[in-house]
Amino acid sequence: HAEHCAVGAQCPSCALWRSRHAFRDRRARGKRYAPLVLQRALAGAVFGDGEQHDVVEFVGGLLEAMRDVEVSAARATPWPGVVCAARGVAMCTHLDRLFAHVREQRCRCTVCEHLRAKYERAWVLELPLPPAGEQGAVSVTDLYTEACRMMPSDDAGARVMCAESCGGPTEHWVQGRVVTTPNILLVQAW
Repeated sequence: HAEHCAVGAQCPSCALWRSRHAFRDRRARGKRYAPLVLQRALAGAVFGDGEQHDVVEFVGGLLEAMRDVEVSAARATPWPGVVCAARGVAMCTHLDRLFAHVREQRCRCTVCEHLRAKYERAWVLELPLPPAGEQGAVSVTDLYTEACRMMPSDDAGARVMCAESCGGPTEHWVQGRVVTTPNILLVQAW
């Protein structure tokens, strides 16, 4: 990457690489701060305030910033059918192939039976834990299976706007699943 990077010191990928070397050299020369620690805003402006932040949000911001550098450098190809935060045509980078997965969400209106599917790219697969005391030990597979269960839209977060004849907020049945898997799937159980 560094051979082709035109961003230089403000590149999150280069900062991550320099951080790796700083940690390795720290053992030999004493304490030094890694460039990514000092330049946390490279993962997003919200991380530059010096406050404590969620590590999963930081990793997502860092991966997104690294991806933006790759897309800006034209090291990406179109990714048909995938929505990327209203940025127009989705592009697929090597970073996406390593860490991103595509989620499908299907919604069926209970009034007019209209079915629609939406596909989104995501860095972290978020799996809700069962309520405390409700279940013993669970596996990641159990958590994923439960997360894919069809449920009313009110249970999934909120009512959904029906795009067909209903035209207003109606109850929908919602179901989601992972359509594509990356080489490295980042999972957060919460």
